[in-house]
Amino acid sequence: MTELLITGGRVWNGEHLLSGTPSIRIAGASITEIGEGLTPKENERVIPLHGQTVVPGLCDTHAHLTTYARQKRSLDLSKAPSREALLHAIAVHASGLSPDEWIFGTGFNESAWHQPECPTRGDLDSLELPNPIHLLRTCGHVHVADTNALGRCGGAMAPNPEGIFNEDEAAPLVETMEREITTPQEMEHLLQEACRDFAALGVTAIHGCSAASYGLGEDYRALCALRDRGELPLRVRMFDEALPDSDRKHCFDGDMLTWGGFKLFLDGALGPRTAALSAPYADAPDTSGILNHPTHRVVRRLQEALDSGHQCLVHAIGDRAIDQFLEVLPQLRLPRDTPGGYPLRLNHLQLCRPDQAEALAAWRDHVVCDIQPGMIPTDLAILGERLGPRRSGSGYLLKSLLDRGMLVCGSSDAGCEVMDQWRSIWAAVYRTDDRGRPRGGWKPRERSTLDEALALFTSAPARSTGRGDRFGRIAGGCRADLAVLDRDIFSCSAGALRETSASLTLLNGEITWEEPLDLQEG
Repeated sequence: MTELLITGGRVWNGEHLLSGTPSIRIAGASITEIGEGLTPKENERVIPLHGQTVVPGLCDTHAHLTTYARQKRSLDLSKAPSREALLHAIAVHASGLSPDEWIFGTGFNESAWHQPECPTRGDLDSLELPNPIHLLRTCGHVHVADTNALGRCGGAMAPNPEGIFNEDEAAPLVETMEREITTPQEMEHLLQEACRDFAALGVTAIHGCSAASYGLGEDYRALCALRDRGELPLRVRMFDEALPDSDRKHCFDGDMLTWGGFKLFLDGALGPRTAALSAPYADAPDTSGILNHPTHRVVRRLQEALDSGHQCLVHAIGDRAIDQFLEVLPQLRLPRDTPGGYPLRLNHLQLCRPDQAEALAAWRDHVVCDIQPGMIPTDLAILGERLGPRRSGSGYLLKSLLDRGMLVCGSSDAGCEVMDQWRSIWAAVYRTDDRGRPRGGWKPRERSTLDEALALFTSAPARSTGRGDRFGRIAGGCRADLAVLDRDIFSCSAGALRETSASLTLLNGEITWEEPLDLQEG
């Protein structure tokens, strides 16, 4: 049995910073003691710290794990400043490939370009490369393919001269590429590497979100293989737009790979203007985005999942989609007791209006809000353009939801956005772009305290799944899922908070990530 004593650190217990530098004793998978003056036992491993902060292991409540893993092998286009630079990067990358190899480029964001127009099939074809090319926009909702890539799909793709596919239109393209570029063994390796990336930031759990129809499916086979070999360094709780069938139910066993519930997309995303708004986009007055389903169908699908005992995760970015969710709520028969936590999770809420926050508060005992503060720094650049001056100050609420008693969880949306939970914590506290603008924060009334921002990724996720008594806290009897950070986050600058990572991450008392520390044997 593993026995550890962590000493000399500052301890944030899931609610507040404890006074002094209490020690933490761990035996096996649990925390057994916390307090000043604990002395090492025989054969106990001592981990002496120098004032760094120790926090409960972080939980990222919305991540596309397999998509993020695949992107580790992709061509990173996130820094391309223009269409010309993007095409040049693709051409350079192709020079090192054989003619039949796929070029998979990810992370491009045309909204940041001087001429903000999405690259097209014609642009990619102009490179005259023999390789099939597939690009994925940073939001994960827009795919671009060249003629070679579409030809590999064997006619499964709908005709599209521009080669731009929104939302679930690209599923055949994604499935074709995945079959051709990744073996099962490679996928297991990529997933394990991806999990280590999370652990290096102090993450011990994620809520994975599978959406195969959007090209964001999770590889259950690979996850199960890692779990069965004891090589899964994260707890993974899975949500999916398809309920588990008989072939998949065996995956969810124990507490390392568990079933979370049913996911439903109400609308799209802000970047490609598919998020459903209550009024037209300022920079595209011919569209207000899309609602994916009529309200009666949303009610039926959610009710079926709830009646079967599943928690439901509902994607809603635009205010019209949130309106639809609020229309649906009174029509649902909500369970009185949900062993898996709150019955409903409302995900994103990027353009939630103040009146909608007030309306949601009436459902605070039934609805969890999953938000991504890390989107604020990048979305600040396009809000004015997309929404116009009258509406550009709306949305991205946090303090308003917390002050109304809503349970709010935090996430990175890794696979579609930057995989960095500390960027989200920093953004929740400071609410600026990466250059620190605007000074004092955008909509400063919505800034959170550091305690509140940390809770988004620790105690709140545990409470949302009905496990707040065992996870998300540092207390006697809780699981030893901990992160020893590389700094004292309560005395560092804003820039330093954003750069935080883990020196040591523990899951069930076992080390999943470790930077060199001055370790001693007791």
